[in-house]
Amino acid sequence: MGDPAAARVAKRDVGVEVAENQQAALLKAESVERLSILNKDRQGSLAAKGFSAQSALDSAIRDTEVAKADIAVSKAQIASAKATIQQRKAALDQALID
Repeated sequence: MGDPAAARVAKRDVGVEVAENQQAALLKAESVERLSILNKDRQGSLAAKGFSAQSALDSAIRDTEVAKADIAVSKAQIASAKATIQQRKAALDQALID
């Protein structure tokens, strides 16, 4: 049988990795948002001049809203991962005391 403390540390390390992955997902979502805002602005300008279809602007607006939602999801996942890490640290600390 393995060392229980080592197993707990390994689980904590997995939690840290999940948090890091979520941080990367957040950075990606923020990048997608910036690009979608630029595209929305560009499509809005083109649509106002009659050079672009309204559907292209609608798609750009939708993409911006989706990017904002992805950012919110990433932030919530990061918060959840951090909470999990804190819970695991507390459990490990308690196990070390016991």
